[in-house]
Order: sequence, then structure tokens, then C-alpha cells
Amino acid sequence: MSDITNQPFAIIPQIWHRDGSPYTATLQSGDEGFGQPDSEKQMDHHVTLLSSDSPSYPVAVMIRGGVNSRTVGDKLGKTLTDPQSKNMIPLLLLQQFLGDRLTVSGVNHFVKITGRIFHTAGVNSESFVRRS
Repeated sequence: MSDITNQPFAIIPQIWHRDGSPYTATLQSGDEGFGQPDSEKQMDHHVTLLSSDSPSYPVAVMIRGGVNSRTVGDKLGKTLTDPQSKNMIPLLLLQQFLGDRLTVSGVNHFVKITGRIFHTAGVNSESFVRRS
């Protein structure tokens, strides 16, 4: 590409997937307390939803959690090898804040993620954050 002078905007002639180079696409949620930041939540499964016309390309799922928003980190990871038909991850995680990160890597991956389902419920326990 030649030097561009006095031009505020330039269109790059290729992007990664057109060039045939591998790249990584990441979608990470915020750390959510689901309206009760001081209460433990039990997460028992996570579902990744793909568009009906999306290819079934492997998706790496990382479940994140912590006792407050500053301590949230990676807790459980799984790669969905066929996310179009086997997209539920059964798990058991107790945390106050929960989140996830979805990653797709490779060349020419046109995965269309339409949503994620966190199946969570409050835990009825006397933990240190809810002393009377």
C-alpha cells in the first residue's frame, strides 16, 4: 500500500478472513450479579445459541465467576466441537458474580452467535456475605 497524504479515511483492501490468515474472535460478557450482588448464585448449565444458518464450527466457552466484580476470573472451560447440535454445558458453580467468554479461532469461520443462556438460581445459605 502506498503512502496516503491528506486523506482522513482509507479503506484497507483486505481483511483477515479474505487474506486467508487465521484470527481469533472473542465475545465476553460483563460480570453480572443478576440483581443480587451480595448473594451466591448456583449456575448449573450454560447454552450457546447459534443462528440456524451458522456453520457448526468449534466454539471455546469459558465460564467466569468471582465473589465481587474485581475478583472475577476464569473458572471452567470447555470447547463445543459441534455447537449447532450439542451446545449445552452442564456444570455446577457457586459465585456471586458470573460471566462468560466465547472464542472462535481459525481461518474463515463464519459463526453467528445469536445468544447465550445462563441457567442460574439463588442459593439459600447462610454465607459470610449475608450474616444477620
